[in-house]
Amino acid sequence: MSSSLFFLTMRELILELAEKFGLFALGGLIGAIIHRFRNKMSLKKFISTLVVSSFMGLSVGILLNNYLQAPEEVVFVACALAGVFSNDILNEFQTIISYASDWVKIRLRVNNEDEA
Repeated sequence: MSSSLFFLTMRELILELAEKFGLFALGGLIGAIIHRFRNKMSLKKFISTLVVSSFMGLSVGILLNNYLQAPEEVVFVACALAGVFSNDILNEFQTIISYASDWVKIRLRVNNEDEA
């Protein structure tokens, strides 16, 4: 009985989130389709781009809408642009995280050598 209640509330939560933020993910998907027109890619790569782009569109949409109170038109344009450039944006984040990781490793080694 409790598991059916859990799935019912999860269903309502998912539907509420889709209603509230679904257009942001759709903007990201539109950006991914535009990216597909501009670049050749396999079906597998395209599907992964769709997933990443919808997540990026959702993230950008929530950020602009909830925290910066940007106008609706600006939010949708930003979601589509985030979808188009989602792979490039994620590659840049990966590079930044890699540099930060290297910096932390260097700092930890320096501290360990000082203690020895």
